[in-house]
Amino acid sequence: MRLLCSGGASAASPKYYDYGAWQSSTLPHKGMNDRPFSRPPALLPRRYLRFGIVGASGVAVDMLALFALADPRMLGWDLSLGKAIAAEIAIFSNFAGNELWTFGDLSAVDVSWRGRVGRFGKFNLICAAGIGLSILLLNLQTRFFHINIYAGNLTVILIVSLWNFGMNLRFGWKRPRIPGCPGCAS
Repeated sequence: MRLLCSGGASAASPKYYDYGAWQSSTLPHKGMNDRPFSRPPALLPRRYLRFGIVGASGVAVDMLALFALADPRMLGWDLSLGKAIAAEIAIFSNFAGNELWTFGDLSAVDVSWRGRVGRFGKFNLICAAGIGLSILLLNLQTRFFHINIYAGNLTVILIVSLWNFGMNLRFGWKRPRIPGCPGCAS
């Protein structure tokens, strides 16, 4: 994959770096250019679409888990507890999809268990705020506005997904550093 470097090149003659060659190189990560490369314009919509597809699979996981945990015909647990556990199950599922597909190029820089656990921790912390928000919004909708639990849950998932994408794009997966890119800016 070739990445456009925003620095050191004019608009008439853009400068590209071969990310695939850099990624497989044995260059040390310390002391390299400390500014991340710019996102290629075509990559962001594709990444957002992938995030949405992974998130849609998470909606199914969340709904099924909430049904199994909180529906009176199943386990009949408390709504808040059932929602919290259903959301955590969906978070794990979504992390796996995002790690391998949505942000696969970025996570490939560090495939160690330590790197993956660190990214999962960040992903989980970002989503934890979303879980709290989703529990609050779901309870408001079902208890005060008497909205169907599943319609309310779908609305909550859509709202919280915007939070999760924005925060993960900003803080979750780190963009790799490109050596020799003189003016790459984030």
